[in-house]
Amino acid sequence: TMTFEPTIIVIFGGAGDLTIRKLAPALYNLMRDGFFPGQCEIIGVGRREMDNEAFRNILREGLDRFSRRGKGDDQLWSDFAARLSYVSEDVSSPTSGSLLTQRLLEVEKAWGARANRIFYLAIPPAMMEPAAATLQRIGVCRDCKRDRLVVEKPFGRDITSAHDLNHLLSGMFVESQIYR
Repeated sequence: TMTFEPTIIVIFGGAGDLTIRKLAPALYNLMRDGFFPGQCEIIGVGRREMDNEAFRNILREGLDRFSRRGKGDDQLWSDFAARLSYVSEDVSSPTSGSLLTQRLLEVEKAWGARANRIFYLAIPPAMMEPAAATLQRIGVCRDCKRDRLVVEKPFGRDITSAHDLNHLLSGMFVESQIYR
């Protein structure tokens, strides 16, 4: 049997197209196949105001519509949905991040353990810099061994902006933390 450490996956662009079409169905299928930690929370972050229930409903619709395996199983979905929460924050605001920090700490307190944290930037290239800056400012992605940053393509708008983004991320995070 595989053992998994407690893990929190934070998806910036949590209610966006990439998450609805690809990420949520892929994560659901990982759980379905037994590759999911018992302690795993998925936190969607986005500008849109919505509660956890609305977030879960959007992802369920996406799963049923876009999963390569067809519609989700109601019991499995129920288990998966219990791991989903949503935080409404605008990362382009210089004061954002407190709700995300609060949610991370709530989950870890309930588990009694510091989780591995994966921050997935499923957002347009223009939003990556403010999202990364928010993560750095609020200090939730500092553990080089346990915290990871996943940057979704497209990486920048062109070769120059890709180099700029790479330089920016390398200045904020240790290279081993960044997945492109």
